[in-house]
Amino acid sequence: MGCDIHCYREKQVGGVWIADDEWKTDEDGCCDVDYKDRFSERNYILFGLLSKGVRFDCDISFKERGVPFDASDEYKAKSIDYDSDGHSHSYIYLGELKSLLKHIDAADLGVNQKSYVVEDLNKIIKLFDGVEGDNHRIVFFFDN
Repeated sequence: MGCDIHCYREKQVGGVWIADDEWKTDEDGCCDVDYKDRFSERNYILFGLLSKGVRFDCDISFKERGVPFDASDEYKAKSIDYDSDGHSHSYIYLGELKSLLKHIDAADLGVNQKSYVVEDLNKIIKLFDGVEGDNHRIVFFFDN
């Protein structure tokens, strides 16, 4: 059975975290962001870097932080929808993602994995194209 990431962008406006993706409701009443508009690749090394122990971990892996208490309404609802099928909820600020990118060269990621991880991490960072600072973050969880 595979493991998938459900990764979304948030931004802080006026001290409140709001969704920074376009959420749509389908004909079944489910609300989500289209796969082409968010990071949804299956990269187990990257998963373990974003949340220690999800298919991988090393000394630069982030520890799981849980659902942020101030998460956007859309993300909270998605987390509730997945209930116990969703696991390892966490969030990482844009500045932390960029810092992680700088530390990958020194990490032991296994044979020929660094370029694969760097490529996918850059895909996430590129979703924030033209944005800086810690008033932007990804919120995510996994299911398998």
